[in-house]
Amino acid sequence: MDREQVTIDEMKQIVESDPNVVNKKYILKMLEELKISKYPNEIELYPDVISFYTDYHVQVVYMKTTCKGGCGKVLWTNKPSTSQWRRSDWHGIYTGCYCDDCYNSESYPYRKDNYAESAMFEGETIYEEDY
Repeated sequence: MDREQVTIDEMKQIVESDPNVVNKKYILKMLEELKISKYPNEIELYPDVISFYTDYHVQVVYMKTTCKGGCGKVLWTNKPSTSQWRRSDWHGIYTGCYCDDCYNSESYPYRKDNYAESAMFEGETIYEEDY
């Protein structure tokens, strides 16, 4: 099933009408700049995806992501793994995209501290015991 594309003005309306969008000003500014793009035929807009090419012909894709904290905020991000809302635990393990409010509250279910400096000190090991 093919998805139906929307125009830049329709996309601006979608973003403006959503009260939960966190980075609304940035996305609206980007959409305004797309109106004068050198590559208008290579702009693809869907209600949850913005795709376009830069002057150096590099494809940029923004996706609509919802905060995993349950607050309902919408985070438009170009790559969740490098997003400003990318969160990870103390060891750098990716835990998802959380807005600042959820990350700094009880809504963030992961630990931010060093929960195990070494498995040996915690009484856990993957090796057999050598007694």
